[in-house]
Amino acid sequence: MSTFNETIVVPPSGDWQLQLPVQLAGTREKIELLQDGQIKSTLNDVLFGDVWLCSGQSNMGLKVRKAANPERTAKQGEEYPIRIMEVARNSTVHAEKTLKQAIPWSQASIKSLPNFSSVCWEFAKTIYQATERPLGLVHSSWGGTTIEDWISHTYLAAAGEDDEVLDTLSLYAAEPETAIANLVQATEKWADENDKGIRAEWYQPDHKESRSWSAISLPAVWERTTIKELANFNGVIWFRRTFTISAKDTEKPAVLRLGRINERDTVWINGQLIGQTFEPNLQREYLLPSGSLQAGENTIVIRVIDERGSGGFSDYPNRFGIFAPGQELTSLRGQWHYKISASAKSIAPPPIVPWMAPRGYTTLYNGMISPLGNITLKGVVWYQGESNTGYAQRYEKLLPTLIQNWRAQFQDNELPFVIAQLPGFGNYSDRAGFSRWAELREAQYKAAEQDPHVGLAVLIDRGMNDDPHPSHKQEPGKRMAIEALKLAYDKSLPSSPYPVSVDRKGESLIVKYPSEVKLKAMGADVAIGFQICTVNEACEFRSGRVKDNVVQIPSAAKNITHIKYAWQDMPIVNLYGIEGLPAAPFNLRVNKQ
Repeated sequence: MSTFNETIVVPPSGDWQLQLPVQLAGTREKIELLQDGQIKSTLNDVLFGDVWLCSGQSNMGLKVRKAANPERTAKQGEEYPIRIMEVARNSTVHAEKTLKQAIPWSQASIKSLPNFSSVCWEFAKTIYQATERPLGLVHSSWGGTTIEDWISHTYLAAAGEDDEVLDTLSLYAAEPETAIANLVQATEKWADENDKGIRAEWYQPDHKESRSWSAISLPAVWERTTIKELANFNGVIWFRRTFTISAKDTEKPAVLRLGRINERDTVWINGQLIGQTFEPNLQREYLLPSGSLQAGENTIVIRVIDERGSGGFSDYPNRFGIFAPGQELTSLRGQWHYKISASAKSIAPPPIVPWMAPRGYTTLYNGMISPLGNITLKGVVWYQGESNTGYAQRYEKLLPTLIQNWRAQFQDNELPFVIAQLPGFGNYSDRAGFSRWAELREAQYKAAEQDPHVGLAVLIDRGMNDDPHPSHKQEPGKRMAIEALKLAYDKSLPSSPYPVSVDRKGESLIVKYPSEVKLKAMGADVAIGFQICTVNEACEFRSGRVKDNVVQIPSAAKNITHIKYAWQDMPIVNLYGIEGLPAAPFNLRVNKQ
């Protein structure tokens, strides 16, 4: 590092910033801070290199210690000049300047690396191996989050999305009690229209039909039970059980503890409304009003609303029962009974709670991106989208909005973005046609296709049908790094093959890839995973013969208008470029002859 002297006048706030001239990449540098000619602080072992921001939801957040080969990976940390920092979870309705850190800036090591993002680390490792430039990694993610929570209020409003929701958010920022009261009222109206349990008064202790409710052991996340009808269920479920309290204990101040509940809950005891919570991350603790407990038998009823992902009760010690100071009055662990009120697919969604992560609006941008200020980044790696499946059209608009938003903050209109395209997830299916996950992947593709400074890492073959969080992050990280090396380091590297045209030749369809692409079908003589479709979306599966850069699909009727590839939540695919990258999913029209 060259010698550099600069004088800074520090304002009363204590906030100051110094921009150094461009430095050569290097390690083990030193920065001295002087006041009145005296050294006040020395920063040793400083690296000069490239800083990458890794963000998104749970697949970005999956830690090294929970990924494959955690011990081996953790031992690699000190082999590389890579520094890591993790932004602490922070959801707030106001844009903040103070950065909260879960992992402060530190050398990647066997101590710090196990709690860091696995895929971000694997990405950086590949970047360093290709460039030998020191790296700084900023990890800022939150599992289960939607893209709306990572965009600022200004940019969401400019996108023309959700004016009413943003108005509610502004009201909460100014008058939280009024906003919450409005939400409670809106939720009651929604329940009257969509929840038959409310209309039938399932919360009453003498509800006769409750005798036919099904048994379940709580606390439990219902997808993890062996109850078939609750596997992958999203919607409204009611739970109830009885418990006994002595006359003496009814006179004690009591609190009901239920741990965390995904996602919203409303609680009644003996028909009396006790309370409700709209945020999944909060520990449920309800102070019981005087007289709500009665000597002898009592009935507790809980309604849980789960829109997506896992639903139910997380298990916490000493967090599932009724407690008085210094003692547990009664445990609520064990057998309950439940009844499904409505599937999420059959009813309107409940009112949005825009100030609450992980399904909020702007709050994570405010608390986890805004505090980064205008630090100089080499680029951004974005692994998110699972929580937005089913809303691909919105996502197609909001992903470029996020990119524009972050580029403005970091003062770089060409800041490289690498998008991790969603891998496969869900049950294998022999049904062709509609797929929410495929549509979300298409929205991600369009964001990359329309912007020369955005790359797409295709991960379609890296998913698992029974787990949305594949533990093997080395290959996804490597593929993200390939895109970053092309965008930010001017490296000439292959991409996942994507067709340039689909033409008809007699009764066959010819899917043509770029001339430089060489295709191969792994483990078979033909490529599978194609669908030929009519204008009415009547689709059927087809396989095709592979030769050089062409796949030939036989027996395509004249009414076939478009062709899809890997167009399922969890497709089975075997088409690759000769370099080993999978062919990208697509949905293309057949050119007219």
